[in-house]
Amino acid sequence: MRKILVSLLALAAIFVLVGCTSSHVEHVPAVDGDHPLVGSWMWEETTNFIYIFNADGSGSRGFSPIIQTYSWEISEGGYLSMRMNSRTTELWDYEIVDDVLTLRSRQIRSAPYTLYRM
Repeated sequence: MRKILVSLLALAAIFVLVGCTSSHVEHVPAVDGDHPLVGSWMWEETTNFIYIFNADGSGSRGFSPIIQTYSWEISEGGYLSMRMNSRTTELWDYEIVDDVLTLRSRQIRSAPYTLYRM
């Protein structure tokens, strides 16, 4: 239980720190519906925290009822860009192997996040 609490606090701190950074990224057009990220993913630390990547480039993440929405796309460099609002964009390296998604922040040094396809 303590590990989960510490992990959740670390994740919250990353969201706050990433939210304070602004990055300009050249984007390719929105992803197509066949992209492997499309779908729902649950975080390995708790099944209550989910990411949803929609085929139209919209998405959401969080614990119900606290949900954060975003738009997402894959950059020309091949990394995941998640725009939370007009001032905040998160940049992530991602890898999908056997329905396991690994996210690594390109902006803040942290442990990778592992999510499982729902």
